[in-house]
Amino acid sequence: MENVMTIASLLLSVAAIGVMLIITFHLYRKYRFNYLASYFYYFVFMTGLSIYGGFNLDVIQLLFRSHIETPAQEVLDYCLIFLALPLLIVAEYMIIRFFRELVNRKISRQVTILYFSIQVSIYAASGIVLYAYSDMEQVRFFRLIPVYETLYAVIDIAIWSIALSQVLIHGRTLNDPRRRRTALMLFGQYVFIVVTTYLTLYPLRAEGLWYGIRVLFQSSVELIPVLYLRSYLARNYKLPIFTGDLHPDLMPLLNRYQITKRETEIITYICEGKSNREIAETLFISLQTVKDHIYRIFQKTGVKSRIQLSNLVQEHLARPVKIE
Repeated sequence: MENVMTIASLLLSVAAIGVMLIITFHLYRKYRFNYLASYFYYFVFMTGLSIYGGFNLDVIQLLFRSHIETPAQEVLDYCLIFLALPLLIVAEYMIIRFFRELVNRKISRQVTILYFSIQVSIYAASGIVLYAYSDMEQVRFFRLIPVYETLYAVIDIAIWSIALSQVLIHGRTLNDPRRRRTALMLFGQYVFIVVTTYLTLYPLRAEGLWYGIRVLFQSSVELIPVLYLRSYLARNYKLPIFTGDLHPDLMPLLNRYQITKRETEIITYICEGKSNREIAETLFISLQTVKDHIYRIFQKTGVKSRIQLSNLVQEHLARPVKIE
């Protein structure tokens, strides 16, 4: 019964993160802010991590529990957990980028390279040591586990501290008081999540039902900042209507880059999130013609992607229009 409850808790945790993934995806599709893209990709990798943890660890453990001796089974569990760490490394990078972009800052290429260089070096060194100890006495292997857990807990806390500190350092420079207040609210919510996770849940033994409850809490509690962010955007931003009559604020953009009427239609549908094939079907033209139009639009405007084009359009529309 306990095994069933554990799996149920893990499946619910995957579902919770999946819900947050869907919400952040729709927020980005709707508002096109860069920080929403980072937030979405954070949940992409966290979803992958949850699926890996739920199915690869516990389901395998339950299926093969009777065929593997307990010490060997625990060694296998820790090795599987170690293989999931690259997903966590990328997810933590995305949460740093999210908070940086939330306060109108970007991560430089040098900092990105430094971050992944340090993380990959630690991961590679840990893997070498873990592999070396796995062939030794199991007592020596299990003595190494608390060291690993402490190391990665410290790294995790350090990364969250760096991410959250961006709000305190740069939040005051935001001109919009509502955006500044929202950044501070998200800061407070994530401080609560991190502190609660480490002070009340991590000391618990990560076995059986308690493990499932811990993972479920960690997964579902992030619904609080996700729903708060969605509420903030819905209250304070109103998207311009791209369909129908051409928005007058777009005229300077179209005149500056000498955009034709057909290219204007293409831009409109790109901003609505339509794929090339959907645009072709809507305008009754070939897929290659759509690609040719998009290529010319990119050449004229100097952008390199649909996201950059959407951002350019939003800039001429004061991005999503703020509700006063």
